[in-house]
Amino acid sequence: MVTPSPAEAAARRLALYQRGARRMRRLLARVERFSARVALARFLTFTLALGLGYAAWSDGVWIYGALAGLSALGFLIAVYLHRRPFAYAPRLRARVALHEEAAARLEGRGPAYTRGLDPRSPELAELQIFGEGGLWGRLCRARLPHGQARLEALLKSGPAASSLAERQAAAERLAGLSVWRHHFEGRARQVALDEDRLAALLAWSRRPTLPHLRPLLWTGAALVALTWGSILLAALFDYATPWRATLIIQILLFALTTRRFGEDYAVLLSGEGAGPLLALRELLALVERRRFHDPLLEAQRAALGHPTADLRALEGAINGLAARASALTWGAINVLGLWELFQYGRLSRWRETAGARLPDLLAGLADIEALVSIAGYRADHPLSRWPEILSDADPGPLFEARALAHPLFAPSGRRGNDVTLAAGQLQIITGSNMSGKSSLLRTIGLNARMALAGLPVCAEALRLRPCALSTSIQVTDAPGEGLSRFYAEVKRIKRILDEVASAEIEGALPRIFLIDEMLSGTNSRERHIASEAITRRLLEARRSTGLITTHDLDLVKLAEAAPARITLGHFSDHFDGEALHFDYTLKPGVARTTNALLVLRLEGIEAGAASTA
Repeated sequence: MVTPSPAEAAARRLALYQRGARRMRRLLARVERFSARVALARFLTFTLALGLGYAAWSDGVWIYGALAGLSALGFLIAVYLHRRPFAYAPRLRARVALHEEAAARLEGRGPAYTRGLDPRSPELAELQIFGEGGLWGRLCRARLPHGQARLEALLKSGPAASSLAERQAAAERLAGLSVWRHHFEGRARQVALDEDRLAALLAWSRRPTLPHLRPLLWTGAALVALTWGSILLAALFDYATPWRATLIIQILLFALTTRRFGEDYAVLLSGEGAGPLLALRELLALVERRRFHDPLLEAQRAALGHPTADLRALEGAINGLAARASALTWGAINVLGLWELFQYGRLSRWRETAGARLPDLLAGLADIEALVSIAGYRADHPLSRWPEILSDADPGPLFEARALAHPLFAPSGRRGNDVTLAAGQLQIITGSNMSGKSSLLRTIGLNARMALAGLPVCAEALRLRPCALSTSIQVTDAPGEGLSRFYAEVKRIKRILDEVASAEIEGALPRIFLIDEMLSGTNSRERHIASEAITRRLLEARRSTGLITTHDLDLVKLAEAAPARITLGHFSDHFDGEALHFDYTLKPGVARTTNALLVLRLEGIEAGAASTA
């Protein structure tokens, strides 16, 4: 069997999602047409039953009554038939959106996520982990705020290194369960609990029960029983009973409690009522019923317990209180039966018995959502590979990759390079403009971050130790802080030097530093002096490693003084008389070509003789 190229694999996956979206749209259209017809039949049979029933009552013609009964039966059948497509249509819409979003992710049109950006961690933006066109847009399938927060935390700091192997195995198992994953993602889309509403729901679950609720419930039950018993005795046997007095007491009890009760449960009735909780129950049921045959996933499923029964009870109480939307119905059922009091009692019992578990339930579901995102990414990129995470006791370099490529580049434009970074060494990379130096830094940093977050990487093989990243790749000015671009870069490099120095402490994580064209905002003489001094400072590190890219060909002379500590590499280009061409392949040694004047000339700006060799 011939292994497809990355471009072919991506094209096949894209075509699969596009076909799926078209199929789901066709099915949704059929369901909506059927639903519209059944709704029309329901309206017509109801209207007919009313008209014939009135005719039978006013004219006394039995045939009208029979026809009215048949029409009523037709109405009930239509109501029954309408239930399934009415519930099915939102699921189909979610599946359509799921396939469309999956296709958009493969095309690099995933949603931007800027909340994860943190000025204290500039590598998150410089490596394009978050932000426009970043890794998040291709990775995230999580819908619940807790799931998104968990995935964000993994990308920022990763799980414990000791758990990475079992998380890789769990994600690989989920990657093969495509039907289950798509059902899970579709249900998650329907939960529709945004961060504010979820926070309000969690706050409600932690509130204490209102005082004196139990005596009120007993009193209400006694009043309702006494009122209706009295009404029946009066109606059937013409007894003189105090039903009017007990009914008035019921009305007073309702009037005195409804405001307090309503303020407590109002958050549960906002938006779509119990709809999100119904979707959450169905989402949890997918996990509860599944046998994953993976230790980590089975442990997570067991930790969730059996939450669907609890949520079903909560749904019932919320649906009971939803009658509040009809003032006439609400007034009648509370005057005659103290409906709100008893439904509120159901809510309070749920809060006392199951409410405290809700945060743990959402936290457990969040980790499953994060694993589903990683598994979906793995399934969409079948040629990606799981990295090998080394321990401190394992021999070898800090970072070693074969055919390492940038995961955000189009598969047809990727070029893999072998990269080895050993502790106590650094590499100086030279090359002309646009030849791939900055992309190499991002490729190394992004794949390292993905590996330590538990994701597959864009390489044929990758071995690395747990480490931290320090970057200076795309430093800009900060007018709000009064910093020019040059000064902002100086502060960034000072931070990198401090972080690398701190990594020398026993027990601290070693650092991979990635510095692109340092101090390019000043004159060439002072830049060379400063760059050489900074490079010598970085060479003092024995536990860290990294790369420096530069156009300063004099800087590479440092390798002559420390050949065992400094490795030289370069990218090249060539000009065919009409255009520049790049192979983006890392080669040993120093670059021999420049292209700045040539690029200017190609854009119609004459600036002297251009050198291409």
